[in-house]
Amino acid sequence: LRNYTVSRMTALLGDSYRQWSSTDFVELRDLACSRITLFNARRGGEPARLKLSDWADACNKVWFDSARVEAMPDEEREVFQTSMIMYQTGKGVNHLVPVIVPDDTVASVHKISDPVLRKDCSVSEANCYLFPSTGNSDSNVSGWHAINSVCDKAGIPRSSVTATKVRHLTSTMYASLDIPESR
Repeated sequence: LRNYTVSRMTALLGDSYRQWSSTDFVELRDLACSRITLFNARRGGEPARLKLSDWADACNKVWFDSARVEAMPDEEREVFQTSMIMYQTGKGVNHLVPVIVPDDTVASVHKISDPVLRKDCSVSEANCYLFPSTGNSDSNVSGWHAINSVCDKAGIPRSSVTATKVRHLTSTMYASLDIPESR
């Protein structure tokens, strides 16, 4: 699914002469939303509710103290240099949760956040969501439907990729690493 998603995003963005339609926009939006959701092992609706202001904050590095990033070990600093990190509200009051945008998805998110493209593709100017519904709606896309759409196009059975399975796989992978405390 990752290979299909990344290659399809690259193909959509690689055609500099593309006349973007609502259909193209929806496909790119679904690919980016799906990639971010699965990469972060989130429930479908969580990254789908991110706002344009969250993306602007990530682009402007609002949440990061550059001195702290410079003081990090090389492995940790690399994550901050190659990926974008957004924050969104989590469960409870005053609880922010990080959402990492992998570097292979950053260009797609830049594209779907472009105000001119959004207007041309029937996204309401009043829509504040990073992953908006089209048709001049003010709501966000359904993350679950975005993932299912990508699975269908990739030829992967929907039942094999669910938020619960991805979260369980992620926690199992972390547990199986059994990395020594010194590392």
